[in-house]
Amino acid sequence: MLVVNKAAITIVPMPSLLLFIQIASTVVFVLGIKYFGIAPVRLIPDMHTGMSYFRVSLAFLATIYANMQALHYMGVNSFVVIKCSTPLVICVLDFWLLGRELPSVKSAVCLLG
Repeated sequence: MLVVNKAAITIVPMPSLLLFIQIASTVVFVLGIKYFGIAPVRLIPDMHTGMSYFRVSLAFLATIYANMQALHYMGVNSFVVIKCSTPLVICVLDFWLLGRELPSVKSAVCLLG
């Protein structure tokens, strides 16, 4: 999907529009599943469940938007390198901000690999 999204952004250089089209097509697909009775779909959840999923959905949407913007401005190779280095950054941030231990030597070698 990364390569497909990069190709789409190259053709249509508007990441927000492409993200909207992807989300809209997902909504249409879910509505089609409900309409044709393929699977039970509850479109309006109860308040507690809706609020729980709303927060997760916003965080997920923000990461997808950031990925689309990054793909717009850099190549696929650079993007993959940055995504692969994310666990290294998380380890350091966990150490600095949360007071957790740094990975053992064995784990650090695996992360660098």
